Amino acid sequence: MRVPLRIGQKKTTIDGGSPSESSPPPDLPIAVIPVLQSTVALSLEGLIKEIQYSVSALSTVADKVEDDNWEKTVFSVMTPQQYASLIKCVPIEFDQPDMAKLVGNNVMQFTHEYIVSALNVVSDWIKIPLLTKTLPLCKDLNENGEKIMSRLSEWEEVCTQSLFK
Repeated sequence: MRVPLRIGQKKTTIDGGSPSESSPPPDLPIAVIPVLQSTVALSLEGLIKEIQYSVSALSTVADKVEDDNWEKTVFSVMTPQQYASLIKCVPIEFDQPDMAKLVGNNVMQFTHEYIVSALNVVSDWIKIPLLTKTLPLCKDLNENGEKIMSRLSEWEEVCTQSLFK
């Protein structure tokens, strides 16, 4: 039996198995369950807290970068250290390079300092994917690429050397 259900603005059904004689008729009214909206402080700290409780850090931040208030107040003025702390708080390490790119696209002057800060907080196995996603965003790569390369192992340099050209 399928029971209609509304959660917030979305209407869905819950599959309850096959109907029996004791099952209610299928034309019951839709049960409404309100979704509570929490207010998140318009700050990096508020965003990090929201990420800790979110199902998907990437979708949470993707929603925020589309909001002009968040873009002006948090992302465009973010320091390299704040950028690194945001990357580090992503619980699924595999998502950290995508987060680095998403946020890096919204930093006003995304320079080598942001990349170096991120390299300092991610696991070794994330460094190459992180560089692949963020080096194209770097505004001063030609002038300061060697400062990024100095943070890499020989193998990471070999794997990413084409990105520095």
